[in-house]
Amino acid sequence: MKHKEVREERKKKYGDAKANHTNIANAWHSILVSHYQQDLPALPPHVACLMMTAFKLVRAALPFQYDDDDFIDARNYLDFAEETYEKNTDKTPEKPSK
Repeated sequence: MKHKEVREERKKKYGDAKANHTNIANAWHSILVSHYQQDLPALPPHVACLMMTAFKLVRAALPFQYDDDDFIDARNYLDFAEETYEKNTDKTPEKPSK
């Protein structure tokens, strides 16, 4: 199954991707605040998507453990990150000065 087909299947099962990744980001933020015992900035949904992409890439890199699901999900998480990035930031981040 191609990643866009999987995306539609998952949308039917889990609902809106932005809402889901916002909830994931909020949950991870709560865990990090509890762990570090200090207030931290909110984790935007696109960052949660990037972290999920990294998770799938790490799994895909395991030798002799090929599963096309890792590659399909990584593509979808990266798509979600790109789609939600501009919606969750007020402006493009400034590049650091050299």
